[in-house]
Amino acid sequence: MGESRGRRFLSVLLFMCVILAPLSFWNPVSTIADEVNDTVDDTICGGWQYAAPFWVTIDSNGTSCTIVGSNSGEFAYNSNVVVPGEVTINGKTYQVKTIGKQSLSEINFASITISEGVEVIEDRAFEKGDCRGTLSLPSTLKSIGAYAFQYAANLKSVTIPQNVKSVGSKAFYFCLNCNVTYYSTTTVASDSFEMCNSVTKLTASNPTVSPTTKPTVSPTTKPT
Repeated sequence: MGESRGRRFLSVLLFMCVILAPLSFWNPVSTIADEVNDTVDDTICGGWQYAAPFWVTIDSNGTSCTIVGSNSGEFAYNSNVVVPGEVTINGKTYQVKTIGKQSLSEINFASITISEGVEVIEDRAFEKGDCRGTLSLPSTLKSIGAYAFQYAANLKSVTIPQNVKSVGSKAFYFCLNCNVTYYSTTTVASDSFEMCNSVTKLTASNPTVSPTTKPTVSPTTKPT
């Protein structure tokens, strides 16, 4: 009789352990936190902020930002894309200074216009994408990184602005149909334009304006 009750007790105890065990993993605090997180503005993600259709990070100066990615689904196939010179997030405007590494890679565009204000195109920024028309670069641009536009085989033409100081290795590699123009003041690697259709180097014009000097006027002498 005692053994029967003991077995019955062990069976009930085992049953309760099976039922209650999953509840030991339930954390009401974490569940509440999850619910709160679901209501957080989804324009912010791990330091990235969304300014449709681009993802950006705010630079340390708090006034400019870097494009670090995009929602490529918002680009129509072969669309004419404009990379803005500024974006507005939560009512605050930031200057776009940099297009980050691989941020806009593997996307097909009909044409690309990079707005005034952008200063740096980092390595592989547009790598393995394609542009079936022209690439327009701003006068504010200072550097183009290595492999930045490589394999844009259908790109038709690009003029590197005179203010660009450097163009990295294989920046326009395998842009088979592209006619490139750049200035003598720009430092380029030996393979920056490898396998482009044509490359034209222009002599930079930097006119020096001498300060104007006011003519010396001799004092007039009144007739006596």
